[in-house]
Amino acid sequence: NWGTNQFISRFFYGHLDPAANLIAGQFKDYEFASFRNIFDFQTSTVEHLLTVHQGSLLEIDLIPWANANIEIANVDVAKSTELNDFIIRNFYPKIIQHGYIFQQDINIPVHWYLLMSMYLLREYVQVDFHRHPSAWLFRVDREITGDAAESCIQTMHNMNETDVLETYLACRSHFPIEFHTIINHCFAYCFLEKFQVGRFVNVEKLLEHFEINIDGPPASSIKRLGGELGLIA
Repeated sequence: NWGTNQFISRFFYGHLDPAANLIAGQFKDYEFASFRNIFDFQTSTVEHLLTVHQGSLLEIDLIPWANANIEIANVDVAKSTELNDFIIRNFYPKIIQHGYIFQQDINIPVHWYLLMSMYLLREYVQVDFHRHPSAWLFRVDREITGDAAESCIQTMHNMNETDVLETYLACRSHFPIEFHTIINHCFAYCFLEKFQVGRFVNVEKLLEHFEINIDGPPASSIKRLGGELGLIA
């Protein structure tokens, strides 16, 4: 992915010392498929504490995790509903009571399922810390059962228009008011992705319903998705 390669180059290569630049020098024109060398360099001082699983998360060997008791799950990989489902199903039930889930990128509308899934697990988790602009720390007050994890996944996938709109209002009631702007953005994106404009006349009416400034950056992202769906010229 060219964008990912650019990101790594910008935020890592420029800050590496001369010796580390030898690692970067092995790769030319953003054509490499793995950042393993960069990862190994960045984690070299703690490599003896790490077990690294390289490759697709969806193909990971779960046997070593069978009896795991996870204290902190740092989730910065659930960039699709498929990955999010996999993590909820296979890792959340292994988090101990009073453990934590650090949910990265939860405020990005395109990843609306992160916010929705954490809301659907509200009987088990509570926001503990949320000052970071893009990540919220959730405390696991009750162990998340396998049934609860599966119910969360199925509910999220099987919602109709009414369900999404009702969940939107309930989510706003559940979370503090300072979360409402993020909730508005995420649910607008969710609705558009799942149902296009659905019961709304057009994308602008959808934005109005979710209280989103039609000229702001989040609206631009949502309107761009509308364009991809062929809803606006």
